[in-house]
Amino acid sequence: FIPFIEKKISIVIPTFNEENNIVKLVNEIKSELKNKDFEIIIVDDGSTDSTTTNVLKEFKDHANIKLLQRQHDKGLLQSIKFGLQVITGEYFVVMDGDGQHSASDINNLVNGLEEKDLVIGVRDLKNLNAISIKRLFLSKLFNKILQFILSTKISDPLTGFFAGKVSLLNEKFFLLANSGFKVLLDLIFSNKKQSINIIEKEIKFN
Repeated sequence: FIPFIEKKISIVIPTFNEENNIVKLVNEIKSELKNKDFEIIIVDDGSTDSTTTNVLKEFKDHANIKLLQRQHDKGLLQSIKFGLQVITGEYFVVMDGDGQHSASDINNLVNGLEEKDLVIGVRDLKNLNAISIKRLFLSKLFNKILQFILSTKISDPLTGFFAGKVSLLNEKFFLLANSGFKVLLDLIFSNKKQSINIIEKEIKFN
């Protein structure tokens, strides 16, 4: 059981050398969620640039913006799970810190949690030039794995931008050995017996 604050939104952002992006992104999130109860948890994976310095300097007086610095057991999945262990909101959002994901999509994803358990941001793959053939192949492969293991189909499972309810964060999720896939697979797999309700919403992709 994870205690939470009803309707509060917890944004988890893993970072590694994002000195040129993170302050801008956090300010955009603040603007989008200014009328809501929220927290931003930045989980830095040992950046060697000014990422952490910029965050501490810019947001030192903001109690709802927290910086977690990791030096051991590094990796994207580990960072995200680490951040999800300290959230206080009923709703959580996971997004990248490199500017690929837009803060303007957060409210749309979170609004889907009124009726669903998990809202996955998906790209318009037919009109997307930024994605490589390799990633398109990986997306299809990942989807086949999801269908085989979970009988779940997701059109674009590799965006890394999704929102969920804190009730999804169970002990099995945190104890699963990192498989090398996305954290989304661990999240869905750890809840496969619960018949969770999933919806997709189109997002901007920079």
